[in-house]
Amino acid sequence: MFFFLIENNSHGDASLAYFDKSFKLLGVVKRVGDHFNISDKDLNMYFKIKTGKLIDLKKVEKTMKGLVFLKTAYVYISRKK
Repeated sequence: MFFFLIENNSHGDASLAYFDKSFKLLGVVKRVGDHFNISDKDLNMYFKIKTGKLIDLKKVEKTMKGLVFLKTAYVYISRKK
């Protein structure tokens, strides 16, 4: 049995899942106008932050605000390993 997590990043859920080693990012849903596309391409481009910025997951947990990344998706699809 698989456990899937469909999350956005407004409250940091996607940030926390991505950096949690027990989850694997499988794909993203991108919104294009009124349509949604699921993609598993270039997943390594998501969750990249500007050079010099620190990733503080404790702050994400405390403030419930997701980190700001260079490339974002409407929602993220992860699977529990």
